Amino acid sequence: MITIATEHKAVLDTIEDLVHQGFDCTFLPVNAQGEISLDQLKASFKTNTLMLVGMTANNETGNLHPIKEMAEMAKAHDAFFVTDAVQAVGKIPLNVKDSGVDMLALSAHKMYGPKGVAALYIRKGFPKIDLVAQITGGGQEMGLRSGTLNVPGIVGLGKASSISLKHQVAESERLFNLRNKLEIGLLKITGSQRNGSSERLPHVCNVSFKDILGKPLLIRINKKLAVSSGAACSSISDKPSHVLTAMGLDKATAMATLRLSLGRSTTDKDVDFAIDYISRVVNDLRTAS
Repeated sequence: MITIATEHKAVLDTIEDLVHQGFDCTFLPVNAQGEISLDQLKASFKTNTLMLVGMTANNETGNLHPIKEMAEMAKAHDAFFVTDAVQAVGKIPLNVKDSGVDMLALSAHKMYGPKGVAALYIRKGFPKIDLVAQITGGGQEMGLRSGTLNVPGIVGLGKASSISLKHQVAESERLFNLRNKLEIGLLKITGSQRNGSSERLPHVCNVSFKDILGKPLLIRINKKLAVSSGAACSSISDKPSHVLTAMGLDKATAMATLRLSLGRSTTDKDVDFAIDYISRVVNDLRTAS
């Protein structure tokens, strides 16, 4: 298998488990902007490569990976391409047929739907994709995941998808402008740096602050703003983000990082408050040290 060093822990932990079972996996490195090298990816394929796993958009930096090119490369080497599109679906235009992906995962909660319900797109056609049942007994979901269906959750996912599609273009532009305003304001702080490439999701901001301690920063900021230093689901960890360390950040700088996401309820006033509050906290911590 081949995957990217900056994948979500849900993917990396699963692959690590498969490695313990005897599979081999190549973990593609990224550059300082979090980008992969397509040449390096091409060189990583072997005659027995089964699968390429690469996320559509990184959950910490917002980086968009070239999934169409990745899918074409996987197809050329008779490998399946699986993409974690949880962060991207509902935020940017995605077309499974145009991208050429074999399997795509999405989740309702990332587009204001109910938590605990998700979907897996599986390409039809040749070669046929045969999956082992996740839960057996009953045969629901065409034998892939037995158990009583979560009908309210499924309906909620569908409605959330419909609403997101309807407002996607206008909301993407609005958040893009707000995110850029937020970044411009935060990058005026001495010792700050943006993490990520120019090709990113429109609503994600990742900024590090040098020469301050990460834990006091996060504690102070979280009194007024809901932020994390890495993946939101790993926010209680005292370890630096594996995404940022893979991009070359030292431990101290990776820990002194804020990952901010903007959404439908975010206003211009909210961004002004965030810039002012974060600036004051960072300057206070620098003065105290």
